[in-house]
Amino acid sequence: MSQELFQLQNNEILVSKDKKTYADTLSSFKLDYTACPTFTTDFIMYNRSLSQYVLGNTIQTYGTQKDLDTIIDSIDSIITAQTQRNTPTPTFAAVQSAKLSAVDSAASAAYSAGFASTANGTTLYYDSDENERLNYISAANLAVSNTTQFNTEFPNGFPIHSRTALTAADSTKVTQHLDSAQIQQLGTDWRIRVMSVKAQVWALKTQINTATTVDALQAIAITIT
Repeated sequence: MSQELFQLQNNEILVSKDKKTYADTLSSFKLDYTACPTFTTDFIMYNRSLSQYVLGNTIQTYGTQKDLDTIIDSIDSIITAQTQRNTPTPTFAAVQSAKLSAVDSAASAAYSAGFASTANGTTLYYDSDENERLNYISAANLAVSNTTQFNTEFPNGFPIHSRTALTAADSTKVTQHLDSAQIQQLGTDWRIRVMSVKAQVWALKTQINTATTVDALQAIAITIT
């Protein structure tokens, strides 16, 4: 059974309630609990679960102790304050580096999430994972350099998955077969998408690199649409 307890012994504080425990030095406790009362003895044991109260070397008649009850009931906020106090303050360089990494991660996700193209005359969203990109960029280059060879390799058109919405489920994907002109348009639309992502990346990194405080860095939302 979890005991509801406050104890001061050897300049150490112990507080327990609801299977939670706080333990630290008295000086640290005063930082974590700013309403700390003045203790007139170096030993206190107040146990609400067992109805025990010891002050100094003397067992006291048990009774409600308002200050100690408040401390016990404040255990959540006291533990939170302790955690925050023991958590190192991030340096400017660390926050900046983390933000720049977050931009790179967001860009990578954006490049792979799919993109819009009107290659077949209708706006559809095409796959853009790395392997797919390599395939249709190669096919688009072939269509530009040697249309005859493209038509020989892809007599029914270059196959690629598409969907009607970027967030549509994979099960809704339909295979499109793009001819020479269409695959070139797909390549053009992909380049437009790449430049859009790059522009957002550059703008975000400029914000990050010109920020002068940790608060300013943390206020920068990393979003690439």
